[in-house]
Amino acid sequence: MLGDPGAGKSLLTKLLTARLPAGEFRPLRVELRHTPAEADLQTQLEHALRRATGRSLSWPDWSEAEPGVIPVVLLDGFDELLQAGAQRLDSARHWGYLREVQQFQEREAELGRPLIVIVTSRTVVADHAEIPYHSEVLRLEPFAEPEIERWLDIWNTTNADHFDRHGLHPLSLQAVLPHRDLAAQPLLLLMLALYDAVDNAQHRLHDEELSRTQLYDRLLTEFVRRQAEKDGPMPPPEVAFAVQRELYRLSVVALGMFHRGTQAIRSEETDRDLSALGAAAAGGTGLLFGRFFFVHEAQAIVAEERLRSYEFMHATFGEHLAVRLIDHALQRLAEAASTDPLAPLDDGELYALLSFTPLTDRAQLVQNLRERLEAWPVNEQRAGLVSRLTDLFRDAAWEPAHRTEVAYAPVRKTRACRDAVYEVNLLLITVLAAGAVHASRLVDDRDDLLGEWRRHARGWQAQLSPSSWELLTSTLTLEPCPRELSVAGQVTVADDLRISTTYTPRDHHELRWPERLPELYVSNTADLVRRVMFTADADAELLLHHSYSLLSRFPRATAPEDGEVRSPAELLLTLLVKDVIPPLTLPDLYVRCLNQSGWLPRDEAVPYLEAVLRQLAHDAPSMPDDALALVLSTLHRMATAGMSGLAPVLVELLLPCVRDALGRTSPHLAEVLDSLRVYFDGHDAIHLTLLGHSTYTWQWTGPLYGAEAAHRLDGVLADLDLRETAASRPAALVDLLRLAAELDLGHWLSAHAAEILSALPAEAFGLLRPSDLGPLRAALEKGEYEAEFQEVERTWRGGPTPPAGTPAPRSPGA
Repeated sequence: MLGDPGAGKSLLTKLLTARLPAGEFRPLRVELRHTPAEADLQTQLEHALRRATGRSLSWPDWSEAEPGVIPVVLLDGFDELLQAGAQRLDSARHWGYLREVQQFQEREAELGRPLIVIVTSRTVVADHAEIPYHSEVLRLEPFAEPEIERWLDIWNTTNADHFDRHGLHPLSLQAVLPHRDLAAQPLLLLMLALYDAVDNAQHRLHDEELSRTQLYDRLLTEFVRRQAEKDGPMPPPEVAFAVQRELYRLSVVALGMFHRGTQAIRSEETDRDLSALGAAAAGGTGLLFGRFFFVHEAQAIVAEERLRSYEFMHATFGEHLAVRLIDHALQRLAEAASTDPLAPLDDGELYALLSFTPLTDRAQLVQNLRERLEAWPVNEQRAGLVSRLTDLFRDAAWEPAHRTEVAYAPVRKTRACRDAVYEVNLLLITVLAAGAVHASRLVDDRDDLLGEWRRHARGWQAQLSPSSWELLTSTLTLEPCPRELSVAGQVTVADDLRISTTYTPRDHHELRWPERLPELYVSNTADLVRRVMFTADADAELLLHHSYSLLSRFPRATAPEDGEVRSPAELLLTLLVKDVIPPLTLPDLYVRCLNQSGWLPRDEAVPYLEAVLRQLAHDAPSMPDDALALVLSTLHRMATAGMSGLAPVLVELLLPCVRDALGRTSPHLAEVLDSLRVYFDGHDAIHLTLLGHSTYTWQWTGPLYGAEAAHRLDGVLADLDLRETAASRPAALVDLLRLAAELDLGHWLSAHAAEILSALPAEAFGLLRPSDLGPLRAALEKGEYEAEFQEVERTWRGGPTPPAGTPAPRSPGA
């Protein structure tokens, strides 16, 4: 049974213990926090029996004491066993605990003592243990709006007298719904209700525009103040000091949880962290945490020693307090800078807090810190903070001369790792405080700013875990942003980078520094592959894997022409993928591909254009006339200027586009088609056959009517290997027959139709249309190929289906 802290798991086990029918079930509630965590399950049950009855009882004796009654064991607080006992117990013990429960049940059933076991745990740690396959898993859901409203009705009814005595309004649903994430948890809803019960503070919050950070500040400050006042009357200044001291301690604890990557912290870890930061709590951690009900204490007994760990009832409390600690350290840094701007910076505290875990590891910390920095007044203090942070960033890689050494070390990290994390966190805070920052403010080498930035970034990548690197690069965005420099009255443009948290999706990638490509890349693909593989950079290798074919086939096409920001290779890939291309920009993409191919060496340009024209054959039918005319005219201009004509393979690929254009008879296309005629003069027979599927296209290629046309068709037919063409390109032969009919060459059909049809495979007759059959019947002997022709008519026009078993028609020559 899973649930969040305060969801009612323990209360439900108490209700089950009290309400299960006594004649059918015998409950045993076991608080795992009070049992020896290292013991086996039977020992834990017997320990619970001794604790409940005051005398030693064996499990078999207890379970058999009432024959016919099923024992129900309620193991409450498995999460505490996991958390508090984690420091002493083997992780395998935690992982296999529920399996051990299952095996215990199986053994007991075999011995005739079947039992039911219910285990409670917080949801957040449920994945730390193996859950047996056939287990039933229940979850206590957070409150929905009806449950919140019902809870508030009970609260207001129960406390009606208190509200009347103090002139307070009942707590309304509208007052708590803006904080739905808190109100959905019963214990946190109680926290909001108690906060409101003093002077209707929650109602006042409802009237203000508060961020979550401001709300948590008020809530936690109020609860800590109440607790401080319970210690006895104090002057207001002392109360304020006590509140800030306790909040500081809680914040140290919260940051310690973050650095350790957990939602809980052990008591000795807390004591060590507080001592290192000079905030040790009198009476120890237990007394510190025991005073605040929004802190959950987990207990376990291992080897007769009671172990404790602590967590906040809601993870967002810890996130708020951790950022609060960092924000106050930044305020102290800014105040010191404004008090004595020339004094050397002592960033000892900041380095201790910010050098173990990137803040980007948790998105809510980044958001909370953004809200806190936005609340700073926009004045010299905030501007001074940005200036100081950039100074600290530039000095971080050098041995600090004025840094106080702080013994705070929540986790063990190398100095190189701590320095990298510190730089990353300084960069993040600078960006959050300024909105955006240019790399030229952060690195010293202005002559090679990009190279210096790359050295920083690769250093961070080397030290951060893959998940931390992923979160950092998904939080901060880097964009090329050339800057203007004025030197001796002359303005020059230099490379720069703009770092922000704003990400703008892009349809394509542009190379912003093409003039740097010669020093970064060479046309030798093997050298590029060698450099990528040497770094063992999985991201770069993945990109290499996808682009390797392009790099190998088009080494020069992978770099843009001078002044361009997109390479021919990138344009070709975009054209082939095409999912992200708005339809109206497709012709422009073809034009850019064709233009860029003009400066490629011929051994790359021809295969590059092959790929472009294969795609154009697919896209041309859906292009408007003017768009297709633009693309075809660009192709002609490029071929004329840069390639001295089109290679034969390109002419063949161009045929389908020309056929489509000719079939439109569009005035927009007339001029460009006339210019393309030169590529088809004297072309071989197969090409003309493919092209000549109508009198219009035949006229475009040049032949005349009558005898000259028949003579030209004779030449085409003589050049063909009829059997090979019929097998590989049957549509070309069907087009040839259709063209002869359109040109009214009946004598030519009478002489050659039978020969051509006999060469066609049976399935090729499906390429004929009913309109083709009249001229063919007139040219053939009566009844010849009639079965095939009737099948064509039946297919196109419908008709009775031949009886079952009727053989398919076959040509006489088959």
